[in-house]
Amino acid sequence: MDQFISEQHVQNRIYRIRGRQVMLDADLAELYFVPTKSLNLAVRRNAIRFPEDFMFQLSSREAGVLRFQIETSSWLPIHKELRIISERKPMVNHPSSRAIENLQAAMKRAMAIRPKVGGFPVLAEVLRQAGVRRNIWNLPSAESLYLTDQGPIVNLGTPLVTGFAEIPAFDQEALIRALRTDQEGKSIFPEFLMASWKAGVIRYEVDFEARHVIYFGALGESYVESYPAVRCD
Repeated sequence: MDQFISEQHVQNRIYRIRGRQVMLDADLAELYFVPTKSLNLAVRRNAIRFPEDFMFQLSSREAGVLRFQIETSSWLPIHKELRIISERKPMVNHPSSRAIENLQAAMKRAMAIRPKVGGFPVLAEVLRQAGVRRNIWNLPSAESLYLTDQGPIVNLGTPLVTGFAEIPAFDQEALIRALRTDQEGKSIFPEFLMASWKAGVIRYEVDFEARHVIYFGALGESYVESYPAVRCD
């Protein structure tokens, strides 16, 4: 059964805190039809892909103000820049190396300038300019390895499956459909990863210098797709 969420439903769940348009983690999780715990876990595991201020914890005073807004307001204006706020335990801050800080800054810049449709070449060029040479994704573990001039970095995402799982047969046509859907801005990144896994992809490697991506199947199959050069001045 199709699940439809109206624009008004979204608008009613956007609040102004600290001068920003924000959403509660529970409300954002509802929009993606996932448990709140899973959303928070995914953000923490993929922290390198988000700005440092993407998530923050409410103070007691802010929580009280928000509860008042929820009880008295029926509409608040929508804004294209949404942040998650949480009334749960604060995120743990770990020391960041220069390599991680450089990668995070590049990710933040790329996300700010990349278009919704066909945005991957922009992301790739920003990372290349920041000294990232290769990016290797392993599926279904969602482990991402960045090989940079300042040292290798690993980011552990949310696994697509748990326990034992049969690896799907490599299906190049299904993979190409997943790529085109993503390039057209019709899917979000977790959906692209799942579609790639279902197409039999167990690993893909992005070569930022050669400007191509190689997708690998479990039995040695592969598919190569190049992307165009772009300027990100």
